[in-house]
Amino acid sequence: MKTFWTYLTTLFAGIIAGLLIFLKLDGPETVINDNTTIGKMKQRGQGNAADVSIDHPGDQSADETSSQDRKEARLLRRLTRIRERRDKKESG
Repeated sequence: MKTFWTYLTTLFAGIIAGLLIFLKLDGPETVINDNTTIGKMKQRGQGNAADVSIDHPGDQSADETSSQDRKEARLLRRLTRIRERRDKKESG
């Protein structure tokens, strides 16, 4: 009867050791870019102020448009879209 308990405890010790080794080797898969949140984005040029005033490019003549004016127009359109999405999300 003593050899039976020795074999039984050796069997259970082997099973437990095998499970522990399996759990160590089969760790969770590393997933990159899954639900990534960005805490702070770097801003260029005008600092951390969100109250940037932009002149609408429609007020000027067509031949006076420069790259800076087009850049400001893109920024204005982007801010408008962001505000619309935020208002749409808040309204439900």
